[in-house]
Amino acid sequence: MRKNRRDNKAKYLLILLLLIAVGYAAIATTLKINGTSTIKSAKWDVYWENPQVLSGSVTNTAPTLSESDTKATFNVTLNEPGDYYEFTIDAVNNGSLDAKIDTNGIVQQVKNSSGEVVNPTILKYEVTNNDQEHTAIQEGHILAKKSGDNPTKETYRVRVEYRNDEGINPSDLDDNDLVFTIEFSVKYVQGPKASQQASSITYVTRQTEGQITPGDVIRIGDTENFYVISTNSEKTVLLAKYNLLVGNEVENLSVTGQIASNTPGYGLQSDTATAYVDGTFKGTIDFSQTNYWDDGNGLISPYNVNGASYDGNPFPYVYDSNSTIYEYINGQSGYVNRLKSMGAPSTITGRLLTYEEADAAQSIEDNGTSIIFDGRQSYWLGSAINSRSVWYVNSDDSNFHVNRYSYDNNGGVRPVIEMPTSELQ
Repeated sequence: MRKNRRDNKAKYLLILLLLIAVGYAAIATTLKINGTSTIKSAKWDVYWENPQVLSGSVTNTAPTLSESDTKATFNVTLNEPGDYYEFTIDAVNNGSLDAKIDTNGIVQQVKNSSGEVVNPTILKYEVTNNDQEHTAIQEGHILAKKSGDNPTKETYRVRVEYRNDEGINPSDLDDNDLVFTIEFSVKYVQGPKASQQASSITYVTRQTEGQITPGDVIRIGDTENFYVISTNSEKTVLLAKYNLLVGNEVENLSVTGQIASNTPGYGLQSDTATAYVDGTFKGTIDFSQTNYWDDGNGLISPYNVNGASYDGNPFPYVYDSNSTIYEYINGQSGYVNRLKSMGAPSTITGRLLTYEEADAAQSIEDNGTSIIFDGRQSYWLGSAINSRSVWYVNSDDSNFHVNRYSYDNNGGVRPVIEMPTSELQ
Protein backbone atom coordinates (compact mmCIF):
# COMPACT_ATOMS: atom_id res chain seq x y z
CA MET A 1 0.00 0.00 0.00
CA ARG A 2 2.76 2.48 0.84
CA LYS A 3 4.39 1.71 -2.36
CA ASN A 4 1.32 2.79 -4.34
CA ARG A 5 1.05 6.06 -2.38
CA ARG A 6 4.62 6.95 -3.23
CA ASP A 7 3.90 6.35 -6.89
CA ASN A 8 0.77 8.50 -6.81
CA LYS A 9 2.55 11.35 -5.05
CA ALA A 10 5.29 11.34 -7.59
CA LYS A 11 2.76 11.34 -10.36
CA TYR A 12 0.94 14.35 -8.93
CA LEU A 13 4.13 16.28 -8.55
CA LEU A 14 5.00 15.64 -12.14
CA ILE A 15 1.61 16.85 -13.30
CA LEU A 16 1.92 19.99 -11.18
CA LEU A 17 5.26 20.83 -12.68
CA LEU A 18 3.85 20.39 -16.13
CA LEU A 19 0.99 22.76 -15.32
CA ILE A 20 3.42 25.43 -14.11
CA ALA A 21 5.48 25.09 -17.25
CA VAL A 22 2.44 25.38 -19.47
CA GLY A 23 1.18 28.38 -17.52
CA TYR A 24 4.53 30.17 -17.84
CA ALA A 25 4.77 29.49 -21.56
CA ALA A 26 1.34 30.99 -22.08
CA ILE A 27 2.55 34.43 -20.94
CA ALA A 28 4.48 36.23 -23.68
CA THR A 29 5.53 39.77 -24.73
CA THR A 30 6.77 40.62 -28.23
CA LEU A 31 9.03 43.66 -28.63
CA LYS A 32 9.54 45.02 -32.15
CA ILE A 33 11.67 47.75 -33.70
CA ASN A 34 10.52 48.96 -37.09
CA GLY A 35 12.07 51.83 -38.99
CA THR A 36 12.84 53.41 -42.34
CA SER A 37 16.35 54.38 -43.39
CA THR A 38 16.90 56.83 -46.22
CA ILE A 39 20.33 57.33 -47.71
CA LYS A 40 20.45 60.88 -49.02
CA SER A 41 21.92 61.46 -52.43
CA ALA A 42 25.56 62.49 -52.52
CA LYS A 43 27.65 63.52 -55.49
CA TRP A 44 31.40 63.34 -55.94
CA ASP A 45 32.46 65.55 -58.84
CA VAL A 46 36.01 66.97 -58.78
CA TYR A 47 37.73 67.88 -62.04
CA TRP A 48 39.95 70.32 -63.99
CA GLU A 49 38.48 73.23 -65.91
CA ASN A 50 39.41 76.35 -67.84
CA PRO A 51 43.14 76.04 -68.70
CA GLN A 52 44.40 79.50 -69.67
CA VAL A 53 47.84 80.21 -71.15
CA LEU A 54 49.49 83.31 -69.68
CA SER A 55 51.11 86.06 -71.70
CA GLY A 56 54.80 85.58 -72.48
CA SER A 57 54.50 81.83 -73.01
CA VAL A 58 56.19 80.35 -76.08
CA THR A 59 52.77 79.24 -77.34
CA ASN A 60 49.18 80.13 -76.62
CA THR A 61 47.99 76.56 -77.05
CA ALA A 62 46.25 75.49 -73.86
CA PRO A 63 46.47 72.00 -72.37
CA THR A 64 43.82 69.52 -73.49
CA LEU A 65 41.49 67.87 -70.99
CA SER A 66 40.60 64.19 -71.03
CA GLU A 67 39.45 61.30 -68.80
CA SER A 68 36.31 63.13 -67.67
CA ASP A 69 38.39 66.29 -67.30
CA THR A 70 40.60 64.78 -64.58
CA LYS A 71 43.71 64.83 -66.79
CA ALA A 72 45.36 67.82 -68.47
CA THR A 73 48.05 67.25 -71.12
CA PHE A 74 50.41 69.67 -72.86
CA ASN A 75 53.26 69.38 -75.34
CA VAL A 76 55.64 72.29 -75.63
CA THR A 77 59.06 73.04 -77.12
CA LEU A 78 61.41 75.46 -75.34
CA ASN A 79 64.02 76.57 -77.87
CA GLU A 80 66.46 78.65 -75.86
CA PRO A 81 67.26 79.71 -72.30
CA GLY A 82 64.62 82.03 -70.92
CA ASP A 83 61.72 80.45 -72.85
CA TYR A 84 58.83 79.30 -70.69
CA TYR A 85 55.34 77.88 -70.88
CA GLU A 86 52.91 79.03 -68.21
CA PHE A 87 49.21 78.49 -67.68
CA THR A 88 46.53 78.46 -65.01
CA ILE A 89 43.91 75.79 -64.48
CA ASP A 90 40.95 75.53 -62.13
CA ALA A 91 40.36 72.66 -59.72
CA VAL A 92 36.58 72.43 -59.43
CA ASN A 93 34.33 70.77 -56.85
CA ASN A 94 30.83 70.49 -58.28
CA GLY A 95 29.78 67.82 -55.80
CA SER A 96 27.95 67.74 -52.49
CA LEU A 97 30.96 66.48 -50.50
CA ASP A 98 34.02 68.43 -49.38
CA ALA A 99 37.23 67.29 -51.09
CA LYS A 100 40.51 67.24 -49.18
CA ILE A 101 44.02 66.89 -50.58
CA ASP A 102 45.17 63.54 -49.28
CA THR A 103 48.29 62.97 -47.18
CA ASN A 104 51.13 62.26 -49.62
CA GLY A 105 48.59 63.04 -52.32
CA ILE A 106 50.74 65.55 -54.22
CA VAL A 107 53.18 64.09 -56.73
CA GLN A 108 55.37 66.31 -58.90
CA GLN A 109 58.24 64.87 -60.91
CA VAL A 110 60.19 64.97 -64.17
CA LYS A 111 61.20 61.88 -66.16
CA ASN A 112 63.74 61.54 -68.97
CA SER A 113 63.17 59.74 -72.25
CA SER A 114 63.95 56.41 -70.55
CA GLY A 115 61.22 56.95 -67.95
CA GLU A 116 63.64 57.59 -65.09
CA VAL A 117 62.82 60.29 -62.55
CA VAL A 118 65.43 63.03 -62.89
CA ASN A 119 66.16 66.53 -61.65
CA PRO A 120 67.43 68.38 -64.74
CA THR A 121 69.39 71.50 -63.87
CA ILE A 122 68.33 73.30 -67.04
CA LEU A 123 64.59 72.89 -66.42
CA LYS A 124 62.50 74.64 -63.83
CA TYR A 125 59.05 73.18 -63.22
CA GLU A 126 56.52 74.17 -60.57
CA VAL A 127 52.84 73.92 -59.79
CA THR A 128 51.62 76.40 -57.17
CA ASN A 129 48.54 78.23 -56.06
CA ASN A 130 47.79 81.14 -58.36
CA ASP A 131 48.12 83.80 -55.69
CA GLN A 132 50.47 86.74 -55.43
CA GLU A 133 53.07 84.74 -53.51
CA HIS A 134 52.73 81.58 -55.66
CA THR A 135 52.38 79.61 -52.43
CA ALA A 136 52.79 75.87 -52.26
CA ILE A 137 49.80 73.56 -52.51
CA GLN A 138 49.22 72.01 -49.10
CA GLU A 139 48.22 68.51 -48.05
CA GLY A 140 45.02 68.60 -46.01
CA HIS A 141 43.72 71.63 -47.88
CA ILE A 142 39.95 71.43 -48.41
CA LEU A 143 38.21 72.25 -51.67
CA ALA A 144 34.74 72.89 -50.29
CA LYS A 145 31.61 71.37 -51.77
CA LYS A 146 29.53 73.48 -54.11
CA SER A 147 27.39 76.23 -52.63
CA GLY A 148 23.85 75.91 -53.91
CA ASP A 149 24.17 75.50 -57.65
CA ASN A 150 27.59 77.16 -57.76
CA PRO A 151 30.68 74.92 -57.90
CA THR A 152 33.72 75.82 -55.80
CA LYS A 153 36.85 76.65 -57.77
CA GLU A 154 40.52 77.15 -56.99
CA THR A 155 43.18 78.13 -59.48
CA TYR A 156 46.59 76.51 -59.86
CA ARG A 157 49.53 77.96 -61.77
CA VAL A 158 51.84 75.74 -63.85
CA ARG A 159 55.18 76.97 -65.20
CA VAL A 160 57.83 75.11 -67.20
CA GLU A 161 60.97 77.13 -67.91
CA TYR A 162 64.23 76.70 -69.80
CA ARG A 163 66.43 78.22 -67.13
CA ASN A 164 68.49 81.27 -67.88
CA ASP A 165 70.06 82.32 -64.59
CA GLU A 166 73.28 82.22 -62.63
CA GLY A 167 72.70 78.59 -61.70
CA ILE A 168 73.16 77.45 -65.30
CA ASN A 169 76.64 76.65 -66.67
CA PRO A 170 77.55 76.04 -70.32
CA SER A 171 78.27 72.44 -69.36
CA ASP A 172 74.61 72.02 -68.42
CA LEU A 173 73.57 72.53 -72.05
CA ASP A 174 73.43 69.68 -74.55
CA ASP A 175 73.96 69.51 -78.30
CA ASN A 176 71.05 67.11 -78.58
CA ASP A 177 67.38 67.86 -77.98
CA LEU A 178 66.24 66.66 -74.59
CA VAL A 179 62.73 65.35 -74.05
CA PHE A 180 61.25 65.34 -70.58
CA THR A 181 57.92 64.03 -69.36
CA ILE A 182 56.52 66.36 -66.73
CA GLU A 183 54.01 64.95 -64.25
CA PHE A 184 51.88 66.48 -61.56
CA SER A 185 48.99 64.88 -59.73
CA VAL A 186 46.94 65.87 -56.73
CA LYS A 187 44.72 63.32 -55.04
CA TYR A 188 41.49 64.56 -53.52
CA VAL A 189 39.62 62.42 -51.01
CA GLN A 190 36.39 63.04 -49.15
CA GLY A 191 36.89 65.71 -46.54
CA PRO A 192 35.71 65.32 -42.94
CA LYS A 193 32.14 66.29 -42.12
CA ALA A 194 31.56 69.44 -40.12
CA SER A 195 30.45 67.35 -37.14
CA GLN A 196 33.77 65.51 -37.24
CA GLN A 197 35.77 68.71 -37.65
CA ALA A 198 34.08 70.33 -34.68
CA SER A 199 36.35 68.32 -32.37
CA SER A 200 39.11 70.70 -33.51
CA ILE A 201 37.22 73.64 -32.00
CA THR A 202 37.86 74.04 -28.28
CA TYR A 203 37.03 76.64 -25.66
CA VAL A 204 39.96 78.47 -24.11
CA THR A 205 37.71 80.67 -21.98
CA ARG A 206 33.99 80.13 -21.47
CA GLN A 207 32.16 82.48 -19.12
CA THR A 208 28.97 80.42 -18.77
CA GLU A 209 28.82 76.69 -19.30
CA GLY A 210 26.36 75.73 -22.04
CA GLN A 211 26.09 79.30 -23.30
CA ILE A 212 28.00 81.33 -25.89
CA THR A 213 28.85 84.79 -24.61
CA PRO A 214 30.69 87.74 -26.23
CA GLY A 215 34.21 87.64 -24.85
CA ASP A 216 34.48 83.86 -24.85
CA VAL A 217 37.70 82.63 -26.45
CA ILE A 218 37.66 79.63 -28.78
CA ARG A 219 40.56 77.91 -30.52
CA ILE A 220 40.73 76.28 -33.93
CA GLY A 221 43.49 73.73 -34.33
CA ASP A 222 46.45 74.17 -32.00
CA THR A 223 47.23 77.87 -32.44
CA GLU A 224 44.40 80.09 -33.73
CA ASN A 225 42.42 81.89 -31.01
CA PHE A 226 39.27 83.98 -31.52
CA TYR A 227 37.05 86.24 -29.44
CA VAL A 228 33.29 85.87 -29.70
CA ILE A 229 31.98 89.34 -30.53
CA SER A 230 28.33 88.51 -31.29
CA THR A 231 26.08 85.48 -31.44
CA ASN A 232 22.51 84.43 -32.08
CA SER A 233 20.72 81.15 -32.77
CA GLU A 234 21.91 81.12 -36.38
CA LYS A 235 25.50 82.36 -36.48
CA THR A 236 28.40 83.44 -34.30
CA VAL A 237 30.92 86.13 -35.27
CA LEU A 238 34.49 85.81 -34.00
CA LEU A 239 37.49 88.14 -34.17
CA ALA A 240 41.05 86.82 -34.50
CA LYS A 241 43.08 87.51 -31.36
CA TYR A 242 46.07 88.68 -33.42
CA ASN A 243 46.81 90.01 -36.89
CA LEU A 244 48.03 87.71 -39.63
CA LEU A 245 51.74 87.43 -40.34
CA VAL A 246 51.65 88.73 -43.92
CA GLY A 247 52.70 91.85 -45.81
CA ASN A 248 55.45 94.36 -45.14
CA GLU A 249 58.18 95.06 -42.64
CA VAL A 250 58.32 98.78 -41.78
CA GLU A 251 60.81 101.01 -40.02
CA ASN A 252 60.10 104.68 -39.31
CA LEU A 253 57.05 104.54 -41.61
CA SER A 254 59.10 103.28 -44.57
CA VAL A 255 58.62 99.82 -46.02
CA THR A 256 61.95 98.02 -45.76
CA GLY A 257 60.94 94.58 -47.01
CA GLN A 258 58.28 91.91 -47.18
CA ILE A 259 57.65 88.94 -44.93
CA ALA A 260 58.72 85.86 -46.88
CA SER A 261 56.08 83.20 -47.50
CA ASN A 262 58.41 80.55 -46.04
CA THR A 263 58.59 82.36 -42.70
CA PRO A 264 57.38 80.04 -39.90
CA GLY A 265 53.74 80.85 -39.17
CA TYR A 266 53.30 82.86 -42.35
CA GLY A 267 49.62 83.55 -43.08
CA LEU A 268 48.50 82.67 -39.54
CA GLN A 269 47.97 84.78 -36.43
CA SER A 270 51.08 86.15 -34.77
CA ASP A 271 51.56 88.22 -31.65
CA THR A 272 54.38 90.00 -33.49
CA ALA A 273 52.24 91.07 -36.44
CA THR A 274 51.64 94.81 -36.78
CA ALA A 275 52.94 95.49 -33.30
CA TYR A 276 54.40 98.97 -32.93
CA VAL A 277 57.82 98.62 -31.27
CA ASP A 278 60.47 101.37 -31.39
CA GLY A 279 59.15 102.82 -34.64
CA THR A 280 58.73 99.49 -36.42
CA PHE A 281 55.72 97.59 -37.69
CA LYS A 282 55.55 94.04 -38.97
CA GLY A 283 52.77 92.74 -41.19
CA THR A 284 51.34 95.88 -42.81
CA ILE A 285 49.58 96.07 -46.15
CA ASP A 286 47.58 98.52 -48.25
CA PHE A 287 43.80 98.15 -48.21
CA SER A 288 43.55 98.38 -52.00
CA GLN A 289 45.20 99.86 -55.07
CA THR A 290 42.10 101.83 -56.12
CA ASN A 291 38.97 103.33 -54.59
CA TYR A 292 36.80 100.84 -56.47
CA TRP A 293 33.70 101.72 -54.41
CA ASP A 294 33.44 105.21 -55.89
CA ASP A 295 33.03 106.25 -59.55
CA GLY A 296 33.95 109.88 -58.97
CA ASN A 297 30.34 110.86 -58.39
CA GLY A 298 29.85 108.95 -55.15
CA LEU A 299 29.15 105.46 -53.93
CA ILE A 300 28.25 102.84 -56.50
CA SER A 301 26.38 99.56 -56.18
CA PRO A 302 26.69 97.34 -54.19
CA TYR A 303 28.53 99.58 -51.73
CA ASN A 304 25.58 101.93 -51.31
CA VAL A 305 23.22 99.34 -49.82
CA ASN A 306 21.09 99.99 -46.73
CA GLY A 307 21.41 103.72 -47.03
CA ALA A 308 25.18 103.74 -46.61
CA SER A 309 26.72 107.16 -47.01
CA TYR A 310 29.99 108.97 -46.37
CA ASP A 311 28.37 111.39 -43.96
CA GLY A 312 26.70 109.05 -41.49
CA ASN A 313 26.11 105.53 -40.33
CA PRO A 314 26.30 102.89 -41.50
CA PHE A 315 29.61 103.63 -43.14
CA PRO A 316 29.79 101.83 -46.48
CA TYR A 317 31.30 98.37 -46.16
CA VAL A 318 33.71 98.03 -49.07
CA TYR A 319 35.86 94.98 -48.28
CA ASP A 320 35.53 92.40 -51.07
CA SER A 321 37.65 90.69 -53.73
CA ASN A 322 38.81 94.10 -55.00
CA SER A 323 40.76 94.63 -51.77
CA THR A 324 44.44 93.70 -51.59
CA ILE A 325 43.67 92.03 -48.27
CA TYR A 326 41.17 89.63 -49.83
CA GLU A 327 43.65 86.96 -50.95
CA TYR A 328 45.12 86.69 -47.44
CA ILE A 329 41.72 85.96 -45.90
CA ASN A 330 39.55 84.52 -48.66
CA GLY A 331 42.02 83.48 -51.36
CA GLN A 332 42.56 79.83 -52.13
CA SER A 333 45.65 79.76 -49.91
CA GLY A 334 44.14 82.30 -47.54
CA TYR A 335 43.33 82.13 -43.87
CA VAL A 336 39.82 80.67 -44.15
CA ASN A 337 41.02 77.65 -46.09
CA ARG A 338 43.95 77.25 -43.70
CA LEU A 339 41.44 77.09 -40.84
CA LYS A 340 39.39 74.47 -42.67
CA SER A 341 42.50 72.33 -43.07
CA MET A 342 42.95 72.61 -39.27
CA GLY A 343 39.47 71.23 -38.66
CA ALA A 344 37.18 74.25 -38.86
CA PRO A 345 33.75 73.56 -40.39
CA SER A 346 33.57 73.94 -44.17
CA THR A 347 30.74 76.43 -43.58
CA ILE A 348 32.94 79.15 -42.06
CA THR A 349 33.42 82.42 -43.93
CA GLY A 350 35.92 85.24 -43.44
CA ARG A 351 36.07 89.02 -43.79
CA LEU A 352 37.10 92.21 -41.95
CA LEU A 353 35.31 93.95 -39.08
CA THR A 354 32.82 96.65 -39.97
CA TYR A 355 33.20 100.01 -38.25
CA GLU A 356 29.90 99.41 -36.44
CA GLU A 357 31.03 96.02 -35.13
CA ALA A 358 34.32 97.42 -33.88
CA ASP A 359 32.55 100.30 -32.20
CA ALA A 360 30.08 97.98 -30.47
CA ALA A 361 32.79 95.53 -29.34
CA GLN A 362 34.94 98.13 -27.56
CA SER A 363 33.49 97.11 -24.20
CA ILE A 364 34.44 93.43 -24.58
CA GLU A 365 37.57 92.87 -22.52
CA ASP A 366 40.28 90.26 -22.10
CA ASN A 367 41.95 90.54 -18.68
CA GLY A 368 40.80 94.15 -18.39
CA THR A 369 41.93 95.22 -21.87
CA SER A 370 39.57 95.97 -24.73
CA ILE A 371 39.82 93.32 -27.44
CA ILE A 372 39.46 96.08 -30.05
CA PHE A 373 42.04 98.45 -28.56
CA ASP A 374 44.73 96.22 -27.11
CA GLY A 375 47.41 98.92 -27.34
CA ARG A 376 49.67 97.02 -29.72
CA GLN A 377 47.91 96.06 -32.96
CA SER A 378 47.05 98.28 -35.91
CA TYR A 379 44.63 96.82 -38.41
CA TRP A 380 42.23 97.73 -41.18
CA LEU A 381 38.47 97.69 -40.83
CA GLY A 382 36.31 96.95 -43.85
CA SER A 383 34.43 100.26 -43.90
CA ALA A 384 35.28 103.38 -45.87
CA ILE A 385 34.76 106.92 -44.62
CA ASN A 386 34.97 108.65 -48.01
CA SER A 387 36.20 108.09 -51.54
CA ARG A 388 39.84 108.10 -50.47
CA SER A 389 40.08 106.68 -46.95
CA VAL A 390 39.23 103.57 -44.95
CA TRP A 391 38.88 103.13 -41.19
CA TYR A 392 41.60 101.42 -39.20
CA VAL A 393 42.42 100.81 -35.55
CA ASN A 394 45.61 102.48 -34.32
CA SER A 395 47.75 100.56 -31.84
CA ASP A 396 49.68 103.59 -30.66
CA ASP A 397 46.79 105.56 -29.15
CA SER A 398 44.04 102.87 -29.13
CA ASN A 399 41.59 104.80 -31.24
CA PHE A 400 39.79 104.74 -34.56
CA HIS A 401 41.60 106.53 -37.39
CA VAL A 402 41.44 106.65 -41.18
CA ASN A 403 44.11 105.97 -43.79
CA ARG A 404 44.25 106.44 -47.52
CA TYR A 405 43.33 103.12 -49.13
CA SER A 406 46.80 102.72 -50.72
CA TYR A 407 48.75 103.46 -47.52
CA ASP A 408 50.78 100.37 -46.60
CA ASN A 409 52.81 101.45 -43.59
CA ASN A 410 50.81 100.57 -40.47
CA GLY A 411 47.52 98.76 -41.22
CA GLY A 412 47.49 95.00 -40.75
CA VAL A 413 45.07 92.14 -41.39
CA ARG A 414 42.91 91.02 -38.45
CA PRO A 415 40.25 88.64 -39.78
CA VAL A 416 36.70 88.02 -38.66
CA ILE A 417 35.16 84.60 -39.18
CA GLU A 418 31.53 83.55 -39.06
CA MET A 419 30.22 80.06 -38.42
CA PRO A 420 26.91 78.38 -37.59
CA THR A 421 26.26 78.71 -33.87
CA SER A 422 25.51 74.99 -33.70
CA GLU A 423 29.21 74.30 -34.32
CA LEU A 424 30.09 75.91 -30.98
CA GLN A 425 27.40 74.36 -28.79
